[in-house]
Amino acid sequence: MPNGLLNEVSDEAFTAGFESGPLATLRLMKLAYPHLKGDGCIVNLASTVAKRWDMSGYGAYAAVKEAIRSLTRAAACEWGADGIRTNVILMQNRRVSSGGWQTTRKKLKPFRRLFLRDGSVSARKILVDSWFNSAAKVQGM
Repeated sequence: MPNGLLNEVSDEAFTAGFESGPLATLRLMKLAYPHLKGDGCIVNLASTVAKRWDMSGYGAYAAVKEAIRSLTRAAACEWGADGIRTNVILMQNRRVSSGGWQTTRKKLKPFRRLFLRDGSVSARKILVDSWFNSAAKVQGM
């Protein structure tokens, strides 16, 4: 992923970020589309990094992640009529260096546990499993 100040991010790193992020996401969504028509669900992963108040060093990375969010929103509008639900999970950064930013944004909840304390499966686990199973089915795994 392209990280660093905008003047320091190479064209190659930025292009690679888009190829492995939104372009790969779009390709998989289009591949899965015919198999999900009727009652399918797409769950994409992005990041809360674009919500940072100080974007220094994160602009290129945020652009890649925001593109995934935009594609997901467009698919929700375009493919909803075909019975395909489309959502995006914004993962929250848990690095020590962003600790101050996290404490000021308490309303943002990170993707927590997949299993509940009693050992039962949470709805998030079901969504993630559905996505992986759909992707595996499409790829013939």
